[in-house]
Amino acid sequence: MDALSAQALLSLLQSEGVSAFLPENAIPWTADNVCIDSRKVHNGSLFVPLPGANADGHDYIESALNNGASGFLAETGRNVPYPERAIFVDNTKEALFHLAAAYRKTLRLSMVSVTGSVGKTTTKDLIAGVLATTYTVGKTEGNYNNELGLPLTLLSLDQTHTAAVTELGMSARGEIERLTFAAKPDVAVITHIGTAHIEHLGSRENIAKAKLEIAASMREGSPLVVNGFEPLLLNQPETKHLRVLPVGPEGSFLWAKDVQATENGTRFTVCGAAKFSVFLPLPGLHNVQNALLAIAVGLLHDIAPEKMAKALENAAPAAMRQRLYQADGIHILEDCYNASPDSMAAALAVLKGLPGRRFAVLGDMLELGAYAEQAHREVGRTACGSADVLVVCGEHMRFAAEEAAFSGCKVYYFTKQEAADFLAEQVQKGDSVLFKGSRGMRMEEVLDAFCAKRGLTREKREVH
Repeated sequence: MDALSAQALLSLLQSEGVSAFLPENAIPWTADNVCIDSRKVHNGSLFVPLPGANADGHDYIESALNNGASGFLAETGRNVPYPERAIFVDNTKEALFHLAAAYRKTLRLSMVSVTGSVGKTTTKDLIAGVLATTYTVGKTEGNYNNELGLPLTLLSLDQTHTAAVTELGMSARGEIERLTFAAKPDVAVITHIGTAHIEHLGSRENIAKAKLEIAASMREGSPLVVNGFEPLLLNQPETKHLRVLPVGPEGSFLWAKDVQATENGTRFTVCGAAKFSVFLPLPGLHNVQNALLAIAVGLLHDIAPEKMAKALENAAPAAMRQRLYQADGIHILEDCYNASPDSMAAALAVLKGLPGRRFAVLGDMLELGAYAEQAHREVGRTACGSADVLVVCGEHMRFAAEEAAFSGCKVYYFTKQEAADFLAEQVQKGDSVLFKGSRGMRMEEVLDAFCAKRGLTREKREVH
């Protein structure tokens, strides 16, 4: 964040209609970053204490100041230490959001916002890599894609940035619209409409409506890059004011041909608005589609094809998202960050192309509601065509196990520890193993236990 005085921060808040004031005994102070964790503040931080279920950030204001915070927000009526360093507001969480929305308006940069049921983080990172060849780029880090994370991302930008890529997540209608109000995207991207969060939204049509909320704050004629294979994203009333650019199908804005899967990634030729060859060190046809979305954004920013090809060649998967590597001759596909029916199908398709005996180690897909049984049975049928051995953990994966066993696949239903023990005994050099499940299943624990038992060294993983 650019350095801002307490008075400037107050003015930003008030410009968004936030009821905010400085106390009569206020002393001058300046902040150049925003933090919501008193343990992570440093010199010059604006500390924003948030009330929570287990702790109230207001109880840590003194600790934040001792750690270097210049000042803090506080809710009106609270008895806080050093009130002369406070900006008082009605609600600190709302104030943080509106502060970010106001600050965003001061930035002179190209804002790209990405949403979708699957592929958001990978596509965001590919876009950031492409833009970084020409621009100074800020981006969403980790899982900062919600009503707390997005404001912190926006407030981490400054006047040195010439472009930014923000990821917008959601679980209910209205959430993307609220986030896009703050982000104010100049370019937007929708990766895919799947069945994640169908428990709350009821249908893919409703999920599409929720994702299309990204158009709500976009100016007339702004570009919206979408997955052209998804009819629910085409010719929609929400996007009539935008320039919609479908990507994927032959004859659309961009598409791929001559796709060649290799052990280290995928080669393909970009066709349409540009024509050039790309090697992407990420497995799977779904990542070709993600790369096309990134290339489309690059073209909208006048980036040369050779620069984009080089950036994509150097792409790396985000933490726990389809990281393919070898450990003592065993091919490990680590995809433990989250899971939905669509991402499960994509991961199993990658496994199908890997060498040796193929083990699929799968945990439950969560937040599917009444659709859970059907979705897990579909995964079981899909796994039979991709894996030689299916190892499942979790309540809902019993349905996948039933379907796979019925189709003649070798199936084992285990606890996570039992799964690790079984794999340690059965997996041999030259085999391939996929680990995947929803975040709540923490399937990386199976991978960790398996590697420990076999004495394997896995790639360094960052958990967000």
